[in-house]
Amino acid sequence: DLLRNVKDGKVFKEYEYFDDEHHGIIDLMIIYDDHIDIIDYKTKNIDDEAYDNQVRSYRDYIASITSLPISMYLYSIIDSTYRMVKW
Repeated sequence: DLLRNVKDGKVFKEYEYFDDEHHGIIDLMIIYDDHIDIIDYKTKNIDDEAYDNQVRSYRDYIASITSLPISMYLYSIIDSTYRMVKW
């Protein structure tokens, strides 16, 4: 479901960014015409609050350079499950 419309977006893998205060590498970012999905891969545990904060920092940076709405997700590679991170 999460990647159902990926063919309609522009895909960025291992998107690295730098600004005056932050540095990060976004595992997967898909830019659609009307929104952006940020997806961070984890081995198994996607319920750690530290991971939520990590993805929120990615969102903060991307929000500083675009006005598109942004959705954030954590994806467990082992369990093949994902969850949306709330802002």
